Amino acid sequence: MLSSSCPSCGSPLVFQHAAAPAVVCGACQATVVRDDLDELVVAGKVAAFGRDLSPLQVGVRGEWGGRGFEIVGVLRKGRDAVRWNEWFLLFDDEGTAWLGEGHGLFQLFESPPSYPKGAHFSALRPGQQIQVGLGTWWVLEASVAEVVAAEGSLPFPVVTGQSWPYADLRAPDGRGVATLDWADDECALWTGRVVGLEALEPVGLRALAGWSDPVMVAFEGPEVTATRTLKCPNCSGDLDIRNPGASAHVGCEYCGSEIALSELESTLSAKVLSASTEPRFQPPIPLGSKGELGGHEVQVIGAMRRAVSWEGQLFPWTELFLYNPYRGTSWLSVDQRGHWNHITRMVGFPDSDPYRSGRVEWRGDVYRHYQGGQAQVLAVLGEFDWEVRQGDLALTDDYVDPPGMIGMEKTGEEITWTSSRYMTADEVGAAFGVELRSASGMSPNVPNPWAGTAPMRKSLVGMGVLAALALLFWVFSAFVSAGDVVLEQTYLFDEAASKVDVSGTVTVPDAMRRNLKLSLSGNMPRGEAQVHVALINTVSGAVYLPLDTRQVNRTSGWVGRPEPGDYVVRVELVPNPATSSEVLRKRSAKLEITRDAPWHLPYVLALFYAMLAPVLVVMMRSRFEGSRWAESDHA
Repeated sequence: MLSSSCPSCGSPLVFQHAAAPAVVCGACQATVVRDDLDELVVAGKVAAFGRDLSPLQVGVRGEWGGRGFEIVGVLRKGRDAVRWNEWFLLFDDEGTAWLGEGHGLFQLFESPPSYPKGAHFSALRPGQQIQVGLGTWWVLEASVAEVVAAEGSLPFPVVTGQSWPYADLRAPDGRGVATLDWADDECALWTGRVVGLEALEPVGLRALAGWSDPVMVAFEGPEVTATRTLKCPNCSGDLDIRNPGASAHVGCEYCGSEIALSELESTLSAKVLSASTEPRFQPPIPLGSKGELGGHEVQVIGAMRRAVSWEGQLFPWTELFLYNPYRGTSWLSVDQRGHWNHITRMVGFPDSDPYRSGRVEWRGDVYRHYQGGQAQVLAVLGEFDWEVRQGDLALTDDYVDPPGMIGMEKTGEEITWTSSRYMTADEVGAAFGVELRSASGMSPNVPNPWAGTAPMRKSLVGMGVLAALALLFWVFSAFVSAGDVVLEQTYLFDEAASKVDVSGTVTVPDAMRRNLKLSLSGNMPRGEAQVHVALINTVSGAVYLPLDTRQVNRTSGWVGRPEPGDYVVRVELVPNPATSSEVLRKRSAKLEITRDAPWHLPYVLALFYAMLAPVLVVMMRSRFEGSRWAESDHA
């Protein structure tokens, strides 16, 4: 460590390490460089690092891989109204690393860079797969980064406005990250990985008013105000900026104007990008609302309406931008039917090539292509950490494996992959303490209620229970049935003419089990004659016609619980006019009436319907999926 004075203003300077030969003077913002002779040279000036709502700050200590480190400096870079931080880490064993912070992700680049040959910035396009160094990478974005601000000790001098091309890369498995930059004459390849802030075991994070975290509780210093207020330059309405420093764009809550945010040191300023007087749309969850998703508190800080067009019709949805200073950003989306999704940015690309196979693989799951199109921004409200404007377009593709969904968005400079998880309106409402309308209709990744093992398991269990009960009651019914034959009579033709026969009295007792079974048999074909049977109560005159002989004379039927009393049976034989007497004399019909006979049909039907349960589950599952895919590009 070397202490000296700033050659520009005379303020004290501290050079932390030989690996950090440049330091930004905290008093005059001059970038001071120590040359080989330990002479101090002013390389230029850089803007002060604004007090944004990053929990990190110069002086934070942590541990990674068993090695302690300290954050000794930071660069803020930006491009096209997108800003991010690059923190310079100095390890206790004199090693160094960079910790990138942007879009809610932390990326640690610990290894020194390599310098591959043949990597040309002009040839890179988002979504392209390239071979660089020893690995294969997907190009996530390619643009030109500009130095916005700096603080502390750095390994090289910087000045405001200094810029150079860069490209962000991801490994196919999503585990590795890399950055190509052309800050010098040759291309440098930095490789690293995405880390959670808690994995660095930080001590000395800034305490942000209104926020807490159950894991990262070792705060130091006074709380930093979590919200800043400025006037809308179009309507003078008071705008609450809940993520200052990281937010680059805001849609006015009052007039709907689109405003670009810029920050110089601790001053936040706004510039109208597009003035508006149209009424702003109302998001389903108000801006500023806090809720809990995935076990962490989040706050709604932005909302936008987007839509895709198909056959001249717009299909809109709403996206809510969620923020947590310690856990990053995510989204909640809701379509016009009330279906919700919690969306997080994926670290890398899916495992397979979606452009060739029509499906992608991610963490062992296969997602099928559902829809593609061009999404357009219709309205913007609140703040975002990138510049989003009405009319912005992005190519989109969605891949589903309910309840999950993977989405791809591509612009000229960047390609983004996101992972979504379906949520019900009740779940979202409970998380934010609001009442939301219930969903209707279909959505790409709404869970199929008939899918999975649970419905089939329940159907099999139900089938077994119903079948067992049916068999049990069937055996019990056969065991307790009386089966008393109360009438048995044979009927013959005397001549080729209709014949009516009335039986003697049949008594039906006043008992619980008094059903009657009538069975008609014999050798009398329906084409030669028809047999009509009627059971008549001799007191009340009630008539029962249990046998249907319109098609055949050999049949049976039931009279369930007839009223008690005396009955007669009227049997009428009606010959076909074309049937001869000689033929009729050879025919006979036999009628048998049994009281309390075993009734097999209900139990047979119960067994049949029990076996239909698994079939019904498969049919309903297929029908649900048919409805889902009927609204896709592959219908």
